Amino acid sequence: MDSVIKLINPNPTQREDGTWDTEPTSREVLCTVRTVSRTEYFEATRAGLSPSYQFSVFAAEYNGEPMVEYQGETYEIYRAYQNDANNYVGENLRARQELRTDYVELYAQKRGGAYGSQTDAH
Repeated sequence: MDSVIKLINPNPTQREDGTWDTEPTSREVLCTVRTVSRTEYFEATRAGLSPSYQFSVFAAEYNGEPMVEYQGETYEIYRAYQNDANNYVGENLRARQELRTDYVELYAQKRGGAYGSQTDAH
């Protein structure tokens, strides 16, 4: 874990007049940042996505936030993945024990719209 990101939750609330307002909240967490793999990139672009980064965070730190801020830019989390050692099928017990189930991989793409340029979420 060598980087810091902000996980952002937009907290949408409906006003009395029926319109929606968002007052985003964010919190900083430690992570490891990687570029997405070739396979992830091609599969995501086939689905119409534009993958940018993979962030690995402690599983206990991720609460389903849909956005992340990294180096002043906001990204949309389009996929979260966590290995499950209990579902590992294979004969090599050591490989099963080495699976990291305490991390979640967050795959993110550049976000446009209302939060695309926001860098000061609370």
